[in-house]
Amino acid sequence: MTLSNKEEIIILQSKISYKSIVDEQSNLISRFSPDGSLIFVNNAFCEYYGMKRENLIGRNWFSFLGERESKITRRKVKTLSPEKNTLTHEFSKKNNGEIQWMENSIKAIFDEDGKLYEYQNIASDITDWKKSELIQTVFFNVSNALNTCKDLNELFITIRDFLGLIINTKNFFVALYDEKKHRISLPFQIDEKDKFKSFPVGKTLTAYVIKTKQALLATENKLYELKEAGEIEIIGTIAKIWLGVPLIIGKEIMGVVGIQSYSDEHTFSEKDLVVLEFISGQIAIAIAKKRDEEMIIIQRNRARFFNDLLAHDTNNFNHGITSFLEMVLETGEFPEKIRQRIETCKHLSEEIAALITKVRLFAEIDEEEIELIPVDFKKTLLSSIKSLKIQHSNKKKINFSHDFIDSKFNVLANEFLEIVINNLLNNAIKHCHKDEVTIEVKHSILKDKNVCKIEFRDNGVGIVENDKINIFKRLERGSSEKIVYGFGIGLTLVKNIIKRYDGEIWVEDRVDGDYTQGANFVLLLPIPNKN
Repeated sequence: MTLSNKEEIIILQSKISYKSIVDEQSNLISRFSPDGSLIFVNNAFCEYYGMKRENLIGRNWFSFLGERESKITRRKVKTLSPEKNTLTHEFSKKNNGEIQWMENSIKAIFDEDGKLYEYQNIASDITDWKKSELIQTVFFNVSNALNTCKDLNELFITIRDFLGLIINTKNFFVALYDEKKHRISLPFQIDEKDKFKSFPVGKTLTAYVIKTKQALLATENKLYELKEAGEIEIIGTIAKIWLGVPLIIGKEIMGVVGIQSYSDEHTFSEKDLVVLEFISGQIAIAIAKKRDEEMIIIQRNRARFFNDLLAHDTNNFNHGITSFLEMVLETGEFPEKIRQRIETCKHLSEEIAALITKVRLFAEIDEEEIELIPVDFKKTLLSSIKSLKIQHSNKKKINFSHDFIDSKFNVLANEFLEIVINNLLNNAIKHCHKDEVTIEVKHSILKDKNVCKIEFRDNGVGIVENDKINIFKRLERGSSEKIVYGFGIGLTLVKNIIKRYDGEIWVEDRVDGDYTQGANFVLLLPIPNKN
């Protein structure tokens, strides 16, 4: 035997070994000439397309891709060169009614002169991996939909669209269970046959899933079996295949998410059931949270309506009382005690009007977002002082002082700053039992915190230690036997406004250790950056 014969035997054995290894591969392996004609296919390729090898050889490889993918792949393989001779390309296609994802790994083979000789391709079925990736995406998007959808209907539409990436959602519904009314409502339903808004629980398919707390995948035959067994009653058009999954949070079942097909019993599989079960928990959480948000909005609007109604009507009555008392005081000569009592009634009426205004402002500040802008604290302070001097001109002598030297002094606040200043000044005046009221306003800059410290010092009755925190609580008052330090809602309102400014407020003794010498309300307010 010559050396050349031995080499031929070795080469032949290598080819046989290569073919054996390639034929055992589960991936679709093929080789084709530059014009696309198949010159080799392995067993997996033959089995996938259901054709014999001799019938495949010579056929155009690109024809198995479909028209669109064929154009894309032809364009891509033309870019291959000896320097860059491989490419990977993913694409999807329908196989027996289901979406299938494939990945082609194409290698261009060139001879020693750089001339294209042939192509080799290894095709892998990546459907399971792709579906897993899509499921994770859908799971994330359903969770994120809570922040992007304005109401339940938009949430249902979004959920259906995302699920449609992995499951046929042509006929899709969300059913919610009302245990008290023993009814099932359909807040969202896209269906080519039936339209329902709600129905009694009864023995419907949805009720069956709710009762068993188990997902159900049933063909038409299975549905009839359940009917014959007395488990269900068929309502509406019967489907060729029906898939329903319970929506459960903790141990509580809130409803069912379902899909169905009226034309093909192979539309859904056990894999689809597993996918929908996996995502159903997140769907249930999304629906529950969005439903709670809508309920909060409804309750808030209802409370706002009654608040406005009460404030409007009460103010109208109160205005009438005040006007009547003013007319009585102007037209009649009364003994001093009677006049004092009438003036007290008028004063109390004015206090009621002020309280109503504070309550409404409190509700607004709790609900609305606050945009902080530079506000001239000095200008606002001087405006409040001027107004209060006019109001109290016939009652007390008031001495105001401040240490603001510059023409203006900005803090980060908004129009509610005037309410803060008015409340603090009014409290100082109201709770000073002396003939002469003294109020000092001092300020300093805390550069390390980029805030301003502002102090309101008064010579009033002061605040005992135990009350220094309580006076800022809603509707709390001081516990002192002799005095009541202001309406709780006034200082609560102030505290709430300052908190929304990202500031702080507290009260100290004007003279450290002796509360009887007056109070010192301290504010920390943010100041604008000089830049």
